[in-house]
Amino acid sequence: MGSVSIWHWLIVLAVICLPLVFAFRQAPAGPNRFGPAPGRPMGLYDAVESFFRNYVTFSGRASRSEFWYAYLFLFITTVAISLADQNGIVGSLWSLGTLLPAFAIAARRLHDINRSGWLQLLSWLPPIGFIVLLVWWCTPPRDAAANESDAQGVATPPAGLSLNQLELIERLARLKDSGAISAEEFEAEKRKLLGGPSVRASD
Repeated sequence: MGSVSIWHWLIVLAVICLPLVFAFRQAPAGPNRFGPAPGRPMGLYDAVESFFRNYVTFSGRASRSEFWYAYLFLFITTVAISLADQNGIVGSLWSLGTLLPAFAIAARRLHDINRSGWLQLLSWLPPIGFIVLLVWWCTPPRDAAANESDAQGVATPPAGLSLNQLELIERLARLKDSGAISAEEFEAEKRKLLGGPSVRASD
């Protein structure tokens, strides 16, 4: 067995150390550089629709729900096609057709934590690079306001609102979104909460 050259050791060190350098490097402070935060969390259908609508959109941001539902869809469909396609032709075409949007949504997810989309190239330095990316893809969005709240350990309510009032309004909003209460009822309860005695919102 031949001796291992210094170049082999340098390659091993690069594969191990380079992802760690980026992993321990803090995301830039201040407002997110890649635009406003995504909308409310997506379900499976909305995430898949956004995945194909933003086929080659590398700008902007993607929430965790959008990213993970899209990749769940990709995983299920890829497995199903692989089992059904004995020749592998359809599977190859499917993988080729979803390659660009997969890279695009991965870049937008990194943008959501205020990191460059080019950092997904760390996946070419397994296994450390992939582990670093996996942690980032699970990380909550990073914004100036979010950073301040994280540092304090609590959410910062708008001026004039207590944390209890803010939580109740959020619960009422979820009830409205689920159809449990109407928009008129939501507005009425919200006015009572802000201008009068607190209103208890039931789950």
